[in-house]
Amino acid sequence: MNLKKKFFCLLTVLVIISGVLFAMLINSIPKPAEIEGKYIKSEKDEIRGYYTSLYFDYTGQNSVVVLENGVSYASFKLTNYIGEDVTKRDIEYNITTVKKFYDAKGNEITNPDGSEDLYVLDVWGTPQKVGNDTCKYEFKVVSNDGEKRGDNYLFSYETSGSISIGKTHNLTVGIKRKSDVEELKDTIEHISIVVQLNKPYTQVYVINMIVSNRLIAFSQIDNTLFDIDFKTLQIQTANVFSHAGKDERYSPDGTSLYDGKAFLVELTWKNLIFNEDDLNKIHNGFDLELQEKLLSGDASNIDISKPYVFSITSSNKSSGTLVLYIPQAADFSLDFLPTNQSDYEIKAKVKVCMKDNEYKLYDTSLGGYEMVDDYIIVMSSDKTKITK
Repeated sequence: MNLKKKFFCLLTVLVIISGVLFAMLINSIPKPAEIEGKYIKSEKDEIRGYYTSLYFDYTGQNSVVVLENGVSYASFKLTNYIGEDVTKRDIEYNITTVKKFYDAKGNEITNPDGSEDLYVLDVWGTPQKVGNDTCKYEFKVVSNDGEKRGDNYLFSYETSGSISIGKTHNLTVGIKRKSDVEELKDTIEHISIVVQLNKPYTQVYVINMIVSNRLIAFSQIDNTLFDIDFKTLQIQTANVFSHAGKDERYSPDGTSLYDGKAFLVELTWKNLIFNEDDLNKIHNGFDLELQEKLLSGDASNIDISKPYVFSITSSNKSSGTLVLYIPQAADFSLDFLPTNQSDYEIKAKVKVCMKDNEYKLYDTSLGGYEMVDDYIIVMSSDKTKITK
């Protein structure tokens, strides 16, 4: 009997030990990992996961536009691609006057006057810096060769076979000084054109520009083509001279008299290769009769619809001098390839024709530039050296 009890006791102990070991074995088996939640969108009873890289680029950053009678125009490009990467969704955007401005902490500023730093908010509510004088201007798209959808402009995504098609929109935005703001007294003001994306994501892109009340303005623009970095010099002149005849005069400050003759500009560069194909866009200087008129100073009514190349010289491939007569209402660009990315420069000697048919330096006495040794710097590897 005692032997039988011992047997059952041992059997019970073995069962308990087996149960404990089995439980330990079950717990030692790895559990399936929890599925991490992702953002999804439900549409027509289908569940889809969405993520699309947004490639969006623009030109015009840091360009200068000439303000005349409170109005100016900025031309630039927008693209739905960067390099070889194309956004594989439709993009909708618009450009209008900014209604609300904020400080660096995201607090709204009421009645901004340009005396303090201004910001706009991105989709995350993060302040993005804009030019302090943006609040003084109204912005409106006056031309855009892109497709339109309602009040927005559209980059529709298209393919050719398996290749995504990158698209470019060419825009001109009208910039108008607000009627309740006093006239531009300083030589320049800093503004920003804000591109508001509405689809596929809400985002803002800020294109910073300078507004100038000078009669001629220069801008350095950085560009990339086929992974090659090159520099563009944009030159603009005021329209007012296009309305001045032989005997008519325009007085921007009430004392200095100008007539309808072209500006005389001498560009000198170093460590840059000039793209001479750009000369095909403008006069090449073979009209001897016109040259004689220019030299004699009798050029007030000559037909110059584009800048006129008077001379070009080059001491070597990376330096040279270009002399141009630049008429009223000019807006053109010249391309240069740096041979030394850390040390390149373009200087300009700028002259305007006075009523006595003599060209005079367009310096501060005429509402122009502060010159050093008769030159201003219009392009430089060190942008702080560019004459403002």
